[in-house]
Amino acid sequence: MIEVVSNVLDVDLTDDERLYYGLLLHIRPTIFRLRYEKRYNNEMHDYIKNEYKQTYRVLWIISVLFDEYYGIQVSSNEISLITLYIQSALERREQQLKSVFVSQEGMAFNQLMIEKIKQYCSMISEITVISSHDFNIHDYKDVQVIITTIDLDVDDERIIKVSPFLNEGSLRDLRKKIREIGKNRIEYSVFDRICHAFFEPDLIFTQLDVDNKEQAIEILCNQLVRKGYVTQNYYDTVIDREKTISTSIGNKVAIPHGDQNQINEGKVVIATLKKPIEWSEEDEVDVIFLLAVRMKTGFEVKKTQLFYKQYIKLVETDSSVDILRKFSSSIDLYRYLIR
Repeated sequence: MIEVVSNVLDVDLTDDERLYYGLLLHIRPTIFRLRYEKRYNNEMHDYIKNEYKQTYRVLWIISVLFDEYYGIQVSSNEISLITLYIQSALERREQQLKSVFVSQEGMAFNQLMIEKIKQYCSMISEITVISSHDFNIHDYKDVQVIITTIDLDVDDERIIKVSPFLNEGSLRDLRKKIREIGKNRIEYSVFDRICHAFFEPDLIFTQLDVDNKEQAIEILCNQLVRKGYVTQNYYDTVIDREKTISTSIGNKVAIPHGDQNQINEGKVVIATLKKPIEWSEEDEVDVIFLLAVRMKTGFEVKKTQLFYKQYIKLVETDSSVDILRKFSSSIDLYRYLIR
């Protein structure tokens, strides 16, 4: 599991003993719960899914491993718990950022602000307090983050203005902005050539008009059956999985998938919908990636990992998904994916 996540994220977590032994202790009762249908209600699920969106999405690939090695389907609650272990490991490896805090307040106030920031933002290793009267942007070229409670009248992407009253919400916003500044983001503009075999114009539907999730999945699965890529049973396995775990991953995107034993050849069916449909009690969806991927051989594992790695970037933000929504031609969307 750690090796797969490391490959997808391009971050080597295989030497993290805290992660290894933490997961080892966690996975054993997880398998027991899933095998004997002892459902675990994780009240933090929605928070984890939204706060650690990218890591949560990466963990979807783990569901294939549970199928392959244990013959069980992992739930979204269990995925969100595993997400916390991976996220903690990632934060331990994050680059520590040097920062300054620009303020016009007194020493006591500044000290309180600094302690709050350092406690909540693990990427901040050092904070130097600068009086607003003494601050000159040219003196801090080696600083990665500039936090301030006042307007500095300087256009610099390192500057983050915060409220003097750092409540939990504003601290979360601050942490998110700091990560955006310091994180080595995975940048991919195209799918690797090895992944191009997943896509075909005949497996892409644009502006598909459907009324519900089952109808959408049936249309996409039937296309795979007609092309000989999956068996007649694949649709049932996709629907069975949806009963166990919603495959909505945010930004109105869903990635339904079924039993890889029913797959003859790995393919991805894509549909953008004419109107959003209800996917779960919490989410609507208007972009669907039906994944029929196999991980039976080393080559299939490599190809699937590369797909996930680049797929995460493709649907990372609302604006990136909007690009997919705007295509009216399956040919044009196909060309965009393999450009």
